[in-house]
Amino acid sequence: MWPAHIMRTIKYFKSNDALTALGSSSIFSTAEDLSKWVIHFQQALEQKDPIYLRMIETDTLNNKQKIDYAYGLEVSRRNGITNIAHDGGWAGFRTIISNFPDQKLAVILLSNDGNFDVYTNANTLAGLFLKDKVSPGPKREDLSNLPNVAVDTLLLKKYIGSYQLGPGWYVTFTLENGRIMVQANGEDKFPTDLKSDTVLWVPAYNSSVTFREIKEKAGALKYRGIIAPRVMPVKITPSQLNQYAGTYYSKELETAYRLSVKDGKLVAHHIRLGDFTFEPDLVDAGKFSSYNGIINFLTNTPKKINGFRLTNGRIKNILFEKQQ
Repeated sequence: MWPAHIMRTIKYFKSNDALTALGSSSIFSTAEDLSKWVIHFQQALEQKDPIYLRMIETDTLNNKQKIDYAYGLEVSRRNGITNIAHDGGWAGFRTIISNFPDQKLAVILLSNDGNFDVYTNANTLAGLFLKDKVSPGPKREDLSNLPNVAVDTLLLKKYIGSYQLGPGWYVTFTLENGRIMVQANGEDKFPTDLKSDTVLWVPAYNSSVTFREIKEKAGALKYRGIIAPRVMPVKITPSQLNQYAGTYYSKELETAYRLSVKDGKLVAHHIRLGDFTFEPDLVDAGKFSSYNGIINFLTNTPKKINGFRLTNGRIKNILFEKQQ
């Protein structure tokens, strides 16, 4: 079994605990065995097996909105072609089985890259057999080959600051030696290339950023379809950081995190995950994030830290109590 790999910033890290991840997953198979399954699935649909027909029966939400999700499978129509698919993501592995029953075609992808885009790649492969009837998805505009432009420094200063891309996800722009630098929270800092008065290209992200609502300062930016408003960062002092140090235990998960302050950062230690850093949220005091999740600290009546709640992927608000 090959180890899984997870990208953090622009580096890959081996996930050695891939086989110990428990829950509703951890089913390991091969492309050959999955091929046998899709052949059987195709035959069952053609024979109108009631169990398999029920598996592709979609429904509506409480507000009567129709959805593509059926009984464990996603059923959609794109360019007049029916697609039945299911993807999986666990401990750095990404997989998909994508069926096109009317064309008797199936695409199976197995990846040990946690950032692998299974849907886009499956549709791209399917398009080779379906004469491009299946869209590979929208392509990001590549501005890397456009010439760089010189922009007045006063205008560049209007872009400097922090912007919120999503919950716990921020990006900060600085002006250093006449060049705009970009850094997302918890990541390295990267240079950018100016392509116009309002558009810059980030080679490390292979994507563009467009500044909007420009008055005294840019009020927002657009990045990969996300409109990110400008935010005013909350400052946290070393003494404030020290109050979060301690050991926190979850009765539900029967596991603990030990938090300590090292070099001005809040560092977590877990017996299986090792050491990693929780970065403070730029807007919400008492909220920290890492590649292992987001924590919101809790206080008691005297305003002392007595625990936190952890949210990560498919878990939400798991309680960890501070140990005395």
